[in-house]
Amino acid sequence: MIANLTSYQASSLAFAVDGPVATLTLNRPERKNPITFESYAEMAAIFQAAATEEAIRAFVVTGAGGNFCSGGDVHEIIGPLLDRDTKGLMAFTGLTGSLVKAMRACPQPIIAAVDGGAAGAGAIIAMASDMRLGTKRARVAFLFNRVGLAGCDMGACAILPRIVGQGRASELLYTGRTLGAEEGLAWGFFNRVVPVETLAVDATSLARDLAEGPAFANAMTKRMLQMEWAMSVEQAIEAEAVAQALCMTTGDFRRAYEAFVGGNRCLPEIELGGTRDRSDHPATRWLAGAAGLQQRDRRVRSRGDDRGADRLGRAGAVCRWLRGAGGAGTAECAGGAAGGGGRG
Repeated sequence: MIANLTSYQASSLAFAVDGPVATLTLNRPERKNPITFESYAEMAAIFQAAATEEAIRAFVVTGAGGNFCSGGDVHEIIGPLLDRDTKGLMAFTGLTGSLVKAMRACPQPIIAAVDGGAAGAGAIIAMASDMRLGTKRARVAFLFNRVGLAGCDMGACAILPRIVGQGRASELLYTGRTLGAEEGLAWGFFNRVVPVETLAVDATSLARDLAEGPAFANAMTKRMLQMEWAMSVEQAIEAEAVAQALCMTTGDFRRAYEAFVGGNRCLPEIELGGTRDRSDHPATRWLAGAAGLQQRDRRVRSRGDDRGADRLGRAGAVCRWLRGAGGAGTAECAGGAAGGGGRG
């Protein structure tokens, strides 16, 4: 476990912190920046530690020497995997998946700056980022099927269709063909295509713009973008109502208002951890009630009353979602669950 990211010295990649922005650079350019067992684990550890790191408010992931990442190292990963049994192979696929899970769970937005090739696991890292900037020479390939593997690797079948659509994701994962920069931009994989010379500056500038925004609200947006795929529209609207009410209790919201009416630019305070006590806020009390409804939901379903269960379940879904939202929301929902269960 990494105790302090701002002073952390990475061993398998380059890691630098400049104010509120941290940059991870895969830096084995002579091999087009392949990933090893060590770099998988270290990158996952960095993003896991980010969940409690308030000083860092945005990440940039990139590669050195004109390429992003060529995927798993053929000699250090692919070869040794041939000698593993099923248990050993499951340990490896669990390790690779933990990186994507850590990227999606960390509250800070992640910007992938892609120059040159991003293949296999490199394409996955770009995909798992929140936004992607590419250069005209960027090339992305989910080439798992070309080495005898399925396209369902590290969450690709869940995440890629959300970015480019089901049909296009199917094409990329079935064929393993290369997606170029302009096509990737047209498909929505890349948010922007920029000159090679300005890629690092543009990615850092975008990350810094996000870092200067409301940290708690950005974390909530990231979580909602991920979790609402599993909700109905009605559940999503209810969840967003609660999430937005919690954001309205932060200093960022008040400072934005005061800056607007005062004619000044908003300089929001850091509230990534959300230390303010919101236990008496109406939204928090609503969540406590939602937790109680979850308990009643289970009892109603056990009696076979599906209509009543569906009505109660909508509120319970919000509490289940917010439990994973990070920061103060997690603590409040957890506290509400304890109180709500006792009242059910």
